[in-house]
Order: sequence, then C-alpha cells, then structure tokens
Amino acid sequence: MVQARLDGDIRFLKGVGEKRSEAFKRLGAATPRELLGLYPRAYEDRTTVKKISELALGEVSLVAATVTAPVSTSYVRSGLTLSRVVVSDGTGLARLVFFNQPYLSRAIKVGVRYLFWGKVNRTGATPELHPTDFTPLAEGEEPTGAILPIYPLSSGLTRKAVAAAVASSLELLEREGVTDPLPDGLVLEQRLARYSFAIENIHRPLSFENLDLARRRLIFDELFYMSLGLIMLKGRREGKAGRVFPKISLSEFEQRLGFSFTAAQRRAAEDCAADLCSGSIM
Repeated sequence: MVQARLDGDIRFLKGVGEKRSEAFKRLGAATPRELLGLYPRAYEDRTTVKKISELALGEVSLVAATVTAPVSTSYVRSGLTLSRVVVSDGTGLARLVFFNQPYLSRAIKVGVRYLFWGKVNRTGATPELHPTDFTPLAEGEEPTGAILPIYPLSSGLTRKAVAAAVASSLELLEREGVTDPLPDGLVLEQRLARYSFAIENIHRPLSFENLDLARRRLIFDELFYMSLGLIMLKGRREGKAGRVFPKISLSEFEQRLGFSFTAAQRRAAEDCAADLCSGSIM
C-alpha cells in the first residue's frame, strides 16, 4: 500500500481513492498540498448551540436535542418524500422536517441525542426546523459549536468528503512539517501569523479571531509574491530597448486639452513623457 504524502497523488489520501481523486483534480487539487491551498469560499457560524425555547423564525440555528419518537415518512407526490421527527431538549419540543431523505428512519434513532443544523420555518408551541445536517452525540457528550468551512465542490464530491480529505491533509502537514516561506524578520516586522498556523486556521478556525489572523497572513503572502513577480518582470524588461518617441511639448498638449493641469497631473504627465522618450520599455 502506497503511503500518502503531501506532494503525492491525492488518490492515496485516506478515503479518496481512484474515482474520487478525479473529482478533486477537477478542482485543481491533484495533491494533498494543493488541496490545502483550496481555501473555503465561506464559513457557517455554528459556534452557538441554541435551546428550542430560544429558536427564532427565519434563523439558521444549531440545536442539541433527543429524538422522542420514530421518524414518520410519507409520500407527498411521485418522487417526493416528507419525513418528520419530534425532538426535545428539556426546554420544549420541536418538529424536524426533511425532504427526500427516506433513509432517515434507519439513520435517526429514538432516544439518541443529535446536533441538528437548519432553518427555523415556524415558531410557536412546537417550532419547526428544516435541518440540512445532523450529527449524533455520544452519551454524556456536551455539545460544542464550531466554525464550519464551506468548500467549492465538483461533481462526485460532498462537503463531508472534502472536509475529511482536508483533515487528512492537515495531519500529513503536521507529520511532514512545513517551512515558513517568509523570513522570520519579515513575519515579525509585519506582525503576521506563522504559515502553519494560517493553514490550520483557514481550514479549522478555533475562533473568528484566529480566522482573521490566518486570512491576513495568506493575503499578505499573495500580495508579496505578486509584488516580487512584478519586480522581476520589470527587471527583465529594463535591459531591453524600446521605441524612442520624439520630445513631447507638454504645454502644446495641455492647450489641446482645453483645461489646465493640476500640479499632480503635470508631474504624472512629465513622468510619462520622460518614459516615452527614454528608449526603454515602459
């Protein structure tokens, strides 16, 4: 069995395989390292677990509740199923509604406590929640919220599959280690987070403060490398000859415009004229 490596083929990553690796490659992630460079496009704030009694109409909320009765599934019309289940958290009852998920009768068990995430569509004596996600809680486990990253997807990939692959890639990063591409002096001077911290917290932020620090570091890197590229490009061009234009009379040009230059406009025009007459590529 081939061991997964950061710069190896992503198909060797735990849970990926040959077929799913093609979907990752369509996203531009052919290796685990490239997958870690595929940053989330958004984040869901699941940091607060709400009580049923606190649910507000229209909000998307995280609720920890115990299933009190078996899932009831009915056919609304051809090809459409409607599943309902009642849950309780000690502060009240809530009705959960799922569309086209007939497997729920096997997945959701009576007496088990779950974390449900979804939109509140009705309040009152029995609030109604339309969950898009749920996770079982172990007996005695205290529910904790989290900041959930949302990744771009391609055909054949689910949010959970991408999140699992990212988690495995972060484990590889920790095991193989990573050298910060920026010098220590620059990192300290600009008060930046370390690169390893930024990668960890752009994918698994423990707080929004950590997420902001990670974003700032990674944005700085992008701008820094772009600036270096422009400097290198300029350096290559400076040695090449360009077309030499005849001397330009700014006073004549200004008269044709019909208005007078401001001091800043005159300085800019003088710079442009000097470059055009210099014989170097602008």
